[in-house]
Amino acid sequence: MKTLAGVTGLPVLDLSADIGRICAPLAFIVPAYLMLVMGGVKALVAVWPRPYWRAELRLTQFYISNYWGPDLAAILAAIVSLVVLALLLRVWKPKGAEPATQHKHSFGNVCWHGRPI
Repeated sequence: MKTLAGVTGLPVLDLSADIGRICAPLAFIVPAYLMLVMGGVKALVAVWPRPYWRAELRLTQFYISNYWGPDLAAILAAIVSLVVLALLLRVWKPKGAEPATQHKHSFGNVCWHGRPI
């Protein structure tokens, strides 16, 4: 961002605000599109709250980039998004998220590929 400001001669805060306005809608469209492409409509419908309710990421990124500057916009938005996701997953479970069979593995089986220590 500061390199772009140096090359163009535009103020850093103005560039930061403009980029925040561009990235906010993309944070809404790209995750939904990726889920649609990778899993189809069924997968998108099963997890619809997550890509569409990414308001915490968009709003945090928009606010930080417009009022604080470019330095912390991405990292603070990611932290807020992770916290909101953790809280969301406490109350909401995607359809089909439960494994077909429950597996219990010991620490040794997981770390040493089932070979005895």
